[in-house]
Amino acid sequence: MAHTAERLNKEQKAAVEYTGSPLLVIAGAGTGKTKVIVHKIAYLIDNIGVNPNNILSVTFTNKAAWEMKSRLKNLVGERAEGVWMGTFHSICLRILRRETHKTELKKGFGVIDQDDRLSALRSIVKELNIDSKKYPPKQYLWLISSFKNTIEYVEDKEPEEFIHRFPDVFKAYQQYLSFANLVDFDDMLALVIRIFQENDEVLELYRNIFRYIMVDEYQDTNYIQFFFLKLLSGEYGNICVVGDDDQSIYGWRGAEIRNILDFEKHFSDVKTIKLTENYRSSPNILFTANTLIANNNYRKGKNLSPVIDKMGNIMVKECHDEQDESNFVINEIELMLDQGISPAEIAVLYRTNAQSRAFEVELNRRGIPYKVIGGISFYSRREIKDILAYLKLSDNPYDIDALKRSAKNPPKGIGNVVIQRIIDYATGNGSDLISAAKEIASVSKGKTAASLKFYTNILDEMQLFENIADKIKVILNESSYGNYLKQFEEQNDANKRINNIDELINAAAIFDESYDEPDLSEFLATTTLTTSTDESAGDSVSLMTLHSAKGLEFESVFLTGLEEGLFPLFRSMDNEWELEEERRLCYVGITRAKSNLVFTHTNTRMVYGRRQFCRPSMFLDELKSDISSPGDYGKKLKANTRVFHSKYGEGVVLNVKGAGDKVKADVFFQNSGLKKMLAESLEIF
Repeated sequence: MAHTAERLNKEQKAAVEYTGSPLLVIAGAGTGKTKVIVHKIAYLIDNIGVNPNNILSVTFTNKAAWEMKSRLKNLVGERAEGVWMGTFHSICLRILRRETHKTELKKGFGVIDQDDRLSALRSIVKELNIDSKKYPPKQYLWLISSFKNTIEYVEDKEPEEFIHRFPDVFKAYQQYLSFANLVDFDDMLALVIRIFQENDEVLELYRNIFRYIMVDEYQDTNYIQFFFLKLLSGEYGNICVVGDDDQSIYGWRGAEIRNILDFEKHFSDVKTIKLTENYRSSPNILFTANTLIANNNYRKGKNLSPVIDKMGNIMVKECHDEQDESNFVINEIELMLDQGISPAEIAVLYRTNAQSRAFEVELNRRGIPYKVIGGISFYSRREIKDILAYLKLSDNPYDIDALKRSAKNPPKGIGNVVIQRIIDYATGNGSDLISAAKEIASVSKGKTAASLKFYTNILDEMQLFENIADKIKVILNESSYGNYLKQFEEQNDANKRINNIDELINAAAIFDESYDEPDLSEFLATTTLTTSTDESAGDSVSLMTLHSAKGLEFESVFLTGLEEGLFPLFRSMDNEWELEEERRLCYVGITRAKSNLVFTHTNTRMVYGRRQFCRPSMFLDELKSDISSPGDYGKKLKANTRVFHSKYGEGVVLNVKGAGDKVKADVFFQNSGLKKMLAESLEIF
């Protein structure tokens, strides 16, 4: 540990070296939580002598897992490969692959993605004669996910009728998954928990494997994830969770902030360590964030302290409407680019996806490169899903959606009637879909027989190759997919899609190089588990919702649309719990900024086709004390004012409070750090 200890501050070092009982690390924004997790794992391996195979490290994104694994390799070398590191879903999928025989799944089961889940539910709703306008399939999808994240589902109980015929839809959906030999994202945790609860010897096996458990972003865990961790940690109690209650922003999708607030109640002999030294943001940006979040009641309580002493720039801009707002923001971006700031260091953040349009139009008009983060994931693009469908069916010949997609893209003369014949034959005879397609081909004549033979020959030829990249090339060459795109797409669109497929081949080739015997199931799992938030913007300005910005940092951040009803949303303004989450979301946005932070709000905005007048967000009122302060002396002494003190020297005002002769200021001095001073003791430059 000697080679790493000197790189850690006192708080970080304490968190890294503590073992023996459950540990809660409250890690504020920019305080180096990833560094702590990585160094703690290295400490366990190098200093405590823990076998890497006995360490489980759970992250919330694949990107975070990749970054941690890379940084861990720099500390402990190839031993890092032994650590079980990944998202809840990837870890549970790995366990499911090992324990498939304990479930009703067949070997080689697949993972259904969100698009295919929705497609399946559309078919189910139609088959059950449910009015899809009155009861949209997306609503059933949300309810199914919600139900599967309850203990009732883990215990295999029947769902209640939350909406019209939900139990029927749920049953049909589960039957579809069962026949297709598929699991969805929500099944992964639930099935593993079910295996643990029904098989004591399996639970004990994994408790012995995972002697040390590390969990990142603990504030974002839901009840089922908490239950999984509680079950797995067992008697050893060597669990370390790292998170920030002030950054809990996913309550709308089931995250339970109580998991981190009540950690000391859930586990015994808990040690709590707070990381408060911020290495990211300038002092005034940091104090702006502290001022805002102090208005929340449901929090552990902490104040972040700046390590950086150079002051940043904070601005609030009132705009006439969304067009004026986009013009102002893009003007500022052009100035920043002229000053040498990289496009990759600039982010425009907003509360709802719809707000991106005005910024996209203006960026396009001016020729500034940008990327919408959290948009369509690479693996969700049409052409990529078409190619993956062949791979999925080859890997799991029971996958109905993979059959439907690969049989029809590109068109081969195989229509819905023939596809249904294949499905019916497989269902009735207990065979897989590829075998059923071959059987239907053998008893058919003419075009149907020829089309099915052409199709199954592609699938057979894929099996001749071990490398996944070669399998993809077979699909492209034999199906003439590239020619199909060129024939039916505009040239620019066709070229973009072909370039995307080339990138898929590159990704497969890199995967092939990583394994002596490439595992198609493992490759397909990575494509399903990868989300748009795992992708970077490259050398472009980033546009994203505040939720997508979590975990990122930029030199310059534009926090837009700060208006009552938009941010915070109207529906949260009468609910203290929801309002606090909106405030935490604003806090997350502020703490993405290193040096430049710009807030914007408009006087009017188009809402549902009607122009409405807007009031500035309450969050701006809560921030005003840090941005500009009214008052007699405050008219002269305000945030960002340079001052001099006879004892402490030069400094910069961060915050001003009070009036008259009781005006006090928080001042950051270059040589002495933060001090609270009477205004009358300061000289203004």
